[in-house]
Amino acid sequence: MEHGDAGIKVSCVCPQGMRTRMLPGEDGEQDSFLKAGSIDPKDVAQAVMDGLRSERFLILPHPEVAACFQRKAFDYAAGCEACGG
Repeated sequence: MEHGDAGIKVSCVCPQGMRTRMLPGEDGEQDSFLKAGSIDPKDVAQAVMDGLRSERFLILPHPEVAACFQRKAFDYAAGCEACGG
């Protein structure tokens, strides 16, 4: 933002779970609240590319994350609890 007049743009990418080897953990058995709504990394990459093309600051590959952000803005503690963290 400080260098916006120099043509430097910034985006913030906030994905939830992605189906990578890291999600299930080293032994492949780790359970995570992120598994249920996890998406393919290619879908995250597409969301990022779309967000960059449209010059969005906040890029949210998971649609439900936008609702969490809104809840947290209204009531941070309740929003955190409702969104799992």
